[in-house]
Amino acid sequence: MELGEDLLPAAPENPTGFWENAALCGLNDRLLASIERGWHSVAPIRSEMWNVPEMRAMKREAVETVRTRFGKFPLWGFKDPRTARLLPFWQDIFKHSGIAESYVLIIQNPISVARSLKVRNQFAFEKSYLLWLEHSVEAYTHTCGMPRVVVDYDALMAHPEEQLGRIAEKLALPLDLAVEDSIRDYAHGFLDNRLRHSAFEPTDVYRDTHVPDLVANTYDMLRQVALDQLDADSKEVQSALSSARSGLERFASFFSYSDLLEAERDSIRRELEEVRDKSREELQRTLAELEALKTKCQLLEVATESLKSDKEALRSENEALKRQAQLRADPNAILRSELHNLWNSRSWRLFRPLRNFIRKRQGFEEETEPIVDSKPQLIQTVITIHQSLSWELTAPLRVIYRMLPSRERRGKKRLPSRGVS
Repeated sequence: MELGEDLLPAAPENPTGFWENAALCGLNDRLLASIERGWHSVAPIRSEMWNVPEMRAMKREAVETVRTRFGKFPLWGFKDPRTARLLPFWQDIFKHSGIAESYVLIIQNPISVARSLKVRNQFAFEKSYLLWLEHSVEAYTHTCGMPRVVVDYDALMAHPEEQLGRIAEKLALPLDLAVEDSIRDYAHGFLDNRLRHSAFEPTDVYRDTHVPDLVANTYDMLRQVALDQLDADSKEVQSALSSARSGLERFASFFSYSDLLEAERDSIRRELEEVRDKSREELQRTLAELEALKTKCQLLEVATESLKSDKEALRSENEALKRQAQLRADPNAILRSELHNLWNSRSWRLFRPLRNFIRKRQGFEEETEPIVDSKPQLIQTVITIHQSLSWELTAPLRVIYRMLPSRERRGKKRLPSRGVS
């Protein structure tokens, strides 16, 4: 059987492919959109919708698509779940094109369908069961009196050769040795039970509280048809499926309202997602700006530290220049500075209380830093301090201090080369 060249590509949830013709699937999507429906709309499609003006152009396109893509093949087909609800449209196309159609109705456990749609589309179980019922009932109703075969998906997976042979027999398809070899290759080389997402027992539909009775009973009856336990065209089956369709039609207005609410919800969700995406983009821009400001602040801190270092260097240079200027203005400034350092050194201050005690016993006042202007007097005063008993007694301390490692003296006041302890 020819399925066409332009098939939908495989996907993670179906790695062996969907085996659906892309052109016909696209046409079905646009067909649903023209009557304000989607593939998952639960509102029924009323018969008068097939007579809207938009249908003429759609029918012309469908006739041309079928002619150009499949006209040269004696046996061809296509698979698309949407077709179950679009059969009135396609049956007009087949009639206009003189095509003798046959139908393979695949019945899958509704629990498997609901679980799959829950994972892939986040549909509520109730909606998925309703979709299963609508597709199953519409597919059965619109193929009454036509060549068709109902196939149980689980039975096909369990006994593919038997079920494929059954399909060929029911639809009077040619079954020669080459076809039988192809069936064996399909059964043993293509089908892979490991790729099944779920598998449930037929009786599970009566145990799952989410499954409505109407869905469970319809599945059980169609499965009996698929196992040849009931005739698809029997009054019992026709009456049950007709009742199911009538039940769906009675709630048509509620289903339409459900679609409307869902559309509004989806619209609000899209708006919220747009707001979220915009907020995320703004947040990312703000974070990027903050990061840029942080970088600028770091650069400014480095520049500030550099300026501080430059300022300190300039201050030190300025102090040095001031000292040089003072020296040029006052030749005795170096001697006065050395005398000042000696007078305030630890070595000289250490015995100051003792010297003041002796001076007091001798009737003198406590010593004060001498103010000397003449060079001879400055030299003599420095010599006097170096030759004093106080300076000689603290000499060992100065030697020990100089012997300490530099890191142990780091942070301490450095002793001048002369007159400092």
